[in-house]
Amino acid sequence: MKYLFVLVGLLLVPLQAHAGLFDFIVTVVAIYFLGPAGAGLMTAGGVALAIGMAAYGYYQQDQLALQKDKAERDAVDAYNDRLKDRTVTSISTEAPFVYVYGRARVGSAIVAVLSSGARDEYQHLICIHAAHECDAFEEIYIAKKALGTLDGNGFALSSPDYSKTTTTNYWDQSFASSFTLSYAPDSGSVRVFSKSSDQGESPIAFTLVGSVVTVTEAFPWFVIARYTNSVVSSTVRVKKHLGVPGEAADATLIAECPALWTAASKLSGFCYTYVRLDLNQQEFQGGIPGIEVLLRGKKLYDPRTTTTVWSSNNALVLYDYLRSDFCNVPMADIPTADVIIAADVCDTGSLYTCNGTVTSGLNPGAAINQICQSMMGGINSTTWEMWAGKYIAPTLTLEQTDIVGDIAITPGASDADIYNGVTGNFISPENDYAATDFKPYQNAAYRAADGRDLFQNIEFPFTDTAQRCHNLARIFIEDQRNSFTVRAVFSLKAWDTKIGQRINLNSIFFGFSVKVFRIVGKIYSGGGTVELLLKEDAPSIWDLADTVVLDSTLNTNLPNPFYISPPGAPTVSEELYQTTGSSGVKSRAIIEWAEIPSIRVSSYEVAYRAQSMFYWETLPPVSGLLATIDDIAPGVYEFRVAGKNDYFAATSLYSPVTTKTILGLYAAPGNVTGFSVTKSAGVALAAWSLTTDLDVRLGGRVVIRFSTFTSGALWVDGFVLDEFNGDATSGLLPLVTGTYMAKFKDSTGNYSATMASFVATEGMVTGFTTVGTSTQAPTFPGAKTNAAVVDGALRLDSVSTIAGMATLISTWSKISSLGGISGSGNYDFDAVMDLTTVATRRFESDITALSFDTGDLIGFRGLVSEWPSVAGTAIDDSDLTLFAATTNDDPAGSPVWSAWTPYFVGDFTCRAIKHKLALTSGAPTHNISVSQLTVHAKVPV
Repeated sequence: MKYLFVLVGLLLVPLQAHAGLFDFIVTVVAIYFLGPAGAGLMTAGGVALAIGMAAYGYYQQDQLALQKDKAERDAVDAYNDRLKDRTVTSISTEAPFVYVYGRARVGSAIVAVLSSGARDEYQHLICIHAAHECDAFEEIYIAKKALGTLDGNGFALSSPDYSKTTTTNYWDQSFASSFTLSYAPDSGSVRVFSKSSDQGESPIAFTLVGSVVTVTEAFPWFVIARYTNSVVSSTVRVKKHLGVPGEAADATLIAECPALWTAASKLSGFCYTYVRLDLNQQEFQGGIPGIEVLLRGKKLYDPRTTTTVWSSNNALVLYDYLRSDFCNVPMADIPTADVIIAADVCDTGSLYTCNGTVTSGLNPGAAINQICQSMMGGINSTTWEMWAGKYIAPTLTLEQTDIVGDIAITPGASDADIYNGVTGNFISPENDYAATDFKPYQNAAYRAADGRDLFQNIEFPFTDTAQRCHNLARIFIEDQRNSFTVRAVFSLKAWDTKIGQRINLNSIFFGFSVKVFRIVGKIYSGGGTVELLLKEDAPSIWDLADTVVLDSTLNTNLPNPFYISPPGAPTVSEELYQTTGSSGVKSRAIIEWAEIPSIRVSSYEVAYRAQSMFYWETLPPVSGLLATIDDIAPGVYEFRVAGKNDYFAATSLYSPVTTKTILGLYAAPGNVTGFSVTKSAGVALAAWSLTTDLDVRLGGRVVIRFSTFTSGALWVDGFVLDEFNGDATSGLLPLVTGTYMAKFKDSTGNYSATMASFVATEGMVTGFTTVGTSTQAPTFPGAKTNAAVVDGALRLDSVSTIAGMATLISTWSKISSLGGISGSGNYDFDAVMDLTTVATRRFESDITALSFDTGDLIGFRGLVSEWPSVAGTAIDDSDLTLFAATTNDDPAGSPVWSAWTPYFVGDFTCRAIKHKLALTSGAPTHNISVSQLTVHAKVPV
């Protein structure tokens, strides 16, 4: 089963060029699931997926479709070539009809050439531009030159190419003080002079209003006005006719050519111009020049407003073209609701516009395709349903159980057909309405994946801005790269679907989970079924941004056997273990991780390294979710895990790194738990739970300390009563009032972080009366060896003396610890306790001690906010032991003393007893301070 799913996963990744292989393998998969009976999984819910033969049949159909598509593309190419020639001027009485949509610069079909004048110096041209009424002429061009504004008679007086100015000098004389000049004077050219019989001309003051001169000083017997008159004439005159139905024939042309053009020559319904050329201009003597016009073309009916106005809306253009004489589709057959929706899409942010021409005699299907292309939309040629390019979320979900017939899948476009860039040309005011290449568009992500340039040439004859060409090219590429298609026969649930509509499709078998498809083909089959051709779709295809992912519409949710998602970061712990040989206890790292939920993972690879190392160590592959590393040295390590598919030699990326400090035998053991003390036959029975730390059970100890405090006792306040083997769970101790404290100590001397304690109250230790006491604090008058009294407390003395210090006083620590603390010292009690008779008595010590670090001064500890505690670090290696020696003799004589015996509470049979206190330290700065030292002799009541 695992291999089968791997095969399907391999199949459904975007393999672009292997549709035939896909169909074959799907057939194998279907047979595997269906079995000989043909039922099984694929017939669940009444669905029978006869994939194998259907796939072959569809392959044949697709080959025929490809041939048909090629023929259509050839027709479109021919159509595009004609569109580039939209500005050509031709002389023909049988020229094809032209429809102008939006705004376009178009040529002329000259249907009449007439002459007039004494020398036939005037040539009259009737130029048809569109076979319908247009909205406005925006410019006229003769031989590619704009005429500009025409005067009321149609002359191009503002054209520098087709107009000239003639200037003539005039003089008028008058015997009146106010007179009108014979010609309109040029501005600033009028001069007035007085004229006498015996004198010459003299300037005289005057005013000029229009052409009226008024002398403003004493009037002589007559005056002369000298001035110039300039006349602008044009060799071109144009009369415009928008094609309003019922418009009369051109009156000017009838007047100039009465025998050749009559009132019956109306050209009603055609948008045309009458152009008169003066052949005295040498340019016109070589033949008829090109005549073009910039038109706001056909007025379009808008069902949204029920008005007919000029528009460049793509959907309205398509609606008009379908109803025109070119297509003759009845208006009632075109779904008005679809037109309105598509028109609204095109108007949104002027996303799409349609500006261009269509002509009779060309394939209407090609023209329709080009208009649809300009709005990235389409049309259903059987129902005339249309749509514009915009993502509209699905409202219908089809299930695998809705497939009631054949199914075939094409995993994508072939390698030969894919492209990552688009070139082509367009016609725009940006390039003076000449067919010009737009800047090639290329998707960087696709180019990087393909490893080479793959360009497709696409013309945009109805798109008039480079930015819109860029956006259309982007949509073309992204839609083409997401070309996974499904052709299947569905139940009547798909009856009301439309081409262009988007649906969700669910299929466990093919790994579709609400996968979005766009309906690109629909056929009503016999038996009440519907065959749909579905193409994958996604919102990212229709936005305004370049996609940065290779496949924004994953073909399937089935696994790709060559891709394994990386696992999450592993968790790492450590434990101690006992070796089978004589190596003792060692440390082990335990690496665990969560399973990658995929049938493709057959093993995992664990890698680790010390943080200071560059190279990774790799463990042998493991099939479970745990790996161990034995005998790992203490240090900081990094760990990571990768999943592997051993069948396809595929390995995932490594997981995120987990950093772990391995303490090994240097880790503090766990705390003592279950600690209690009970009175038993006059002694204390301490008990605790067995430690879980292997290095305590093997070579470690259980340390019991005691403090005379019955509340608030600290580990550093006490002294060691006794130590037991690390695997012990109980032990006998002296029974005294105070606090018993317990910690584990491992084989390397590490103590538990926190002590366990038990308070023994006075009521627990009653039944004795005191018969003797020896108190040494606070003066400690007895003999001292490597010990000193400081501030009323006994402690270990410094190794050095002041005289022996060679450093500056400012660098010394406490004087009592100069040069370091002595490792051990003794204090002998100042007197023997003589109880006068030999008897058995209970001797109890009352000792208060504090272990401390002489190097842990406030000045050494940095910011108070950073201290772990005010008390500082607990000291475990400073201790004291009380020793006793006894005699049955009179201590004043020459008694025989027993050997020194350590104790804190003990029963001795003797007459006299003497004591000494031994102090020890495990570090040069660690000391112990004894502030109370008393021994009591007691007898039972």
